[in-house]
Amino acid sequence: MADFNMQGIDDLMSALNTLDTDRIAPTMLEEVVPILEENVKKRTAAHKATGALAESMKASKAKQTKEGYSISVRPTGKDNKGVSNMEKACYLEYGTSKQTATPVISPAVRESEEAVAEKMQEVFEREMKKLGDF
Repeated sequence: MADFNMQGIDDLMSALNTLDTDRIAPTMLEEVVPILEENVKKRTAAHKATGALAESMKASKAKQTKEGYSISVRPTGKDNKGVSNMEKACYLEYGTSKQTATPVISPAVRESEEAVAEKMQEVFEREMKKLGDF
């Protein structure tokens, strides 16, 4: 039978337990959301008539729910005809009976995933260094 011995795990677990997740989680989200916002705007701009839909894309602030912390990038406001930009984004993303879907949000999320993960890791490591030997 193989013998497996790990050292330092107790110190790591202790450090992780001292993390202030109520401060770090929103910090991580707010530092990465510009990456997603830029990609969503870029994708949406490809479908522009006036560019108003792309410019309406705004990042929310991080918020806590019973499931954890979240943040979003979404269209805001209405166009000059009174049509909700959220409604127009849904038409693009999912299509209608008369319009083929041309997703912008889901591709932007996929394109952002690696950069977001790297930035979140960077923020996490920065916060761990504040704790000491990590």
